[in-house]
Amino acid sequence: MVKEQIFVNDNPTGWNKIEDEFGNVFDDKHLVTDDLHGMEVNLTHYPKGFYKKSHIHTMAHGMLILSGKCRLENDVYGPGTFIWMPEGYIGGHGATEDSDLTFVFIANKPFGLSYVEDGSVGEIKAEICNLYEINDWTTIEAENGWSFLDKSLVADEETGMIVNVTKYPKGYYKPRHVHPMSHGMMILEGKMKTETGIYGPGNFIWDPAGLITSHGATDECDVLYVFVATQPFQISYPEK
Repeated sequence: MVKEQIFVNDNPTGWNKIEDEFGNVFDDKHLVTDDLHGMEVNLTHYPKGFYKKSHIHTMAHGMLILSGKCRLENDVYGPGTFIWMPEGYIGGHGATEDSDLTFVFIANKPFGLSYVEDGSVGEIKAEICNLYEINDWTTIEAENGWSFLDKSLVADEETGMIVNVTKYPKGYYKPRHVHPMSHGMMILEGKMKTETGIYGPGNFIWDPAGLITSHGATDECDVLYVFVATQPFQISYPEK
C-alpha cells in the first residue's frame, strides 16, 4: 500500500556528515530518490564559511534556500530563493561567513560532480527566483468556485520533472485525487492539512505515484509551498 511520507526539517535524526575532496565537512539528509529517472531530494546544511569550489554536475539541479544566506559566486541570496542550475552549469556556492546555510537540494537525475579550475565560467547561467516576491502568478480555477495561485519554476525537457511554487488561500481544500507521478511538497509558509495531519514550514511531504489523497490550507492561514514532481502534471478525481 502506498503511503504519504513526512520529512521534518528540524528532526535531528537522519543527518550524515559529508567530507569533500578538500577536507571540508557539511551535513546532508537524504529524503527521496525516485526510481523513474533517479530524481533526488535532499536537505543540506553548510556551516558558515563553507564554500564548494567551482564545479560542474552531470545533472540539472536546484537549491531552495530555507535559512541563512547562500553565496553563489559574487552574489548572496536569502531564504525563499530558488536557484536552478541547468546541466552543464559551472560555478561555486556556499554559506556566507556570518551564517550557516540550510537548503533543499533537488536533482533531475542521480548525483555526479567534478571540480574545475577556480574562476572557470561557462555559458550556461543559473535561473533565480525569490518565491516571496513573485508578482506574475498564474491563477488556477479550482473546485467549487475556488482558485489558487501557481508559478512554474522548472519544466525539465530531458526527464519531464517539474518544479512549481503554489499558494492556496486559507480554507481551500483539494478533494480526494490521484496523480500518476510521484511528487513532493515543501511547506514554506502557513500550514498544509493532509489526511495524516497538519504540517508547517520546513516539512516535506512525499506522495508516491498512485496515492489517493486530499490536502489543502487550514482555515487560519494561506499556505505557500514548492511542488516537485517526477513527470509533467496530471490529476484525476476518483469516483466517490
